[in-house]
Amino acid sequence: MAAMAAFCFMGSLMAQSEEIIYTEDTLGKHPYKMTDPVSPELRHVSLYLLGGMNLFDGDYTSEQRNIISVPTLGVGLEYNFNCTWGLGAEYIYRQYGVDSKGGPTYVDGKLLKGKMHQADAFMTFDVFNCFFPKAKYKIFALDLIVGGGAAWSKNSIYYPATDKNGERKRLAYAGDVPYSSDQFKACGVFLGGASFEFNISRSLELGLRCIYNLYTDDKIDGRTCSTNNDGIFDTDISLRWKIGAYKKSHVRNLASEDMLKDMVVAQAARIPAREPLKDTIVIYHKDTIVEIRDRVKMHHIQFFNNVYFANDKYDLDDQSLNVIQLMASRMLMDTTLSMSIVGYCDNTASALYNRSLGFRRAQRVELELMEEHGIAPERLHILSHGIISGKRSTSSYSANRRVEMTLMPTEQFNELYPSNATEVRIIRFGEDNAKVGTIIRVDKNETLASLARKYYNNPNCWIYLYEVNSDVIKDASYIMPGLNVLIPELTDAEKTITKEAADARYAKRKKK
Repeated sequence: MAAMAAFCFMGSLMAQSEEIIYTEDTLGKHPYKMTDPVSPELRHVSLYLLGGMNLFDGDYTSEQRNIISVPTLGVGLEYNFNCTWGLGAEYIYRQYGVDSKGGPTYVDGKLLKGKMHQADAFMTFDVFNCFFPKAKYKIFALDLIVGGGAAWSKNSIYYPATDKNGERKRLAYAGDVPYSSDQFKACGVFLGGASFEFNISRSLELGLRCIYNLYTDDKIDGRTCSTNNDGIFDTDISLRWKIGAYKKSHVRNLASEDMLKDMVVAQAARIPAREPLKDTIVIYHKDTIVEIRDRVKMHHIQFFNNVYFANDKYDLDDQSLNVIQLMASRMLMDTTLSMSIVGYCDNTASALYNRSLGFRRAQRVELELMEEHGIAPERLHILSHGIISGKRSTSSYSANRRVEMTLMPTEQFNELYPSNATEVRIIRFGEDNAKVGTIIRVDKNETLASLARKYYNNPNCWIYLYEVNSDVIKDASYIMPGLNVLIPELTDAEKTITKEAADARYAKRKKK
């Protein structure tokens, strides 16, 4: 039961953790070699196999017994909370036995022969990490192990401690007829010991484990001739697989989590600084113009990175999530930084470009930073650019379908992007309902209806705001504070829309 509870507990821990898939560009930390770029995300779970020999410690006298080694096999799962503490559960199958020591010949020369199933849960404590918390490399692990569980044993050969008349006797004799069990007997078990493991690579550990198992029953060998319960001493070789350690940094590869943070900071510092381009008026699609106010101040940029998109898309793939995670980690570690988020696209014809694709790409990255990583909206600012670099080829299109994230000191950020400035106007052509829109940042407690009343003097115009921003506003009754949204310019006829017409238009859109 203890082992089952531990498995369930570890399963719940894994289920609660959010899964982020990392690409080959971001790797788990190697235990004793430099790995670059290193993932700041941690893995905690490992699976291991055991194989070795055991010695049975029972009630046969030393003049009779000959200690022998018998095979043991096992499999286990461990969850490491941090670099020092862990919780594990395992299943072990073992055979056990005692040979006769010279003298009369018993059946197969055995005094005892049996097999056992054991399930247990345990806690681990890494001594190396405790006493060497500032170590740069994690080559070895020395875990102290304490736990308990249940065992089920069954003997095919054993000699009881009483004769056929029920009288107690100390020795088994050659003429005695051996007994055998017809079913498994259950008992409790307490275990303690140590494991010494060597980190072969990011994903594998090889170890030597020594455990003593003390059982709550003194009759596993069929005899009760002493005041001590029966026990089994295991010596095993283990092979551990650190799940996900190739793509993320596993805690079993860390001498301390502070060392990982230092590596991430050092990694970010190695990326070369870059100066941003001046903003200008550019045409990135034959049906779309993005007008951006020119700002000529140039500042030293601390850190930048790009995410890329498929043709006619603004959703984030796994690699994009990885890059955003790295940028968010840098912002969380250094609260003096803010970020500009600039969307780009190519000039291939598509209806999505008529809906300001560059802005929606930047808007999607901003939403990911705010919702998933908790970055404050006042530290973010989005723009929409359009640019064609080099020849108009497939490779050129791919390079321009991107969002560029640039970190800079907040003081310089505020100079470039005043909080009360209207930064971008989106002009869209080629549709029956062509619009000119302005980007604004939503204040706290604002709704679509309050924005419609503010800009159109008619709360029923909320439906137009919802339609042009439906990619980031999923619930018409709520807007995330700090979100950048597009305010379209409406005709006089559109500004007089009634409540019934707005509700009907919304219901029709939801059916789609």
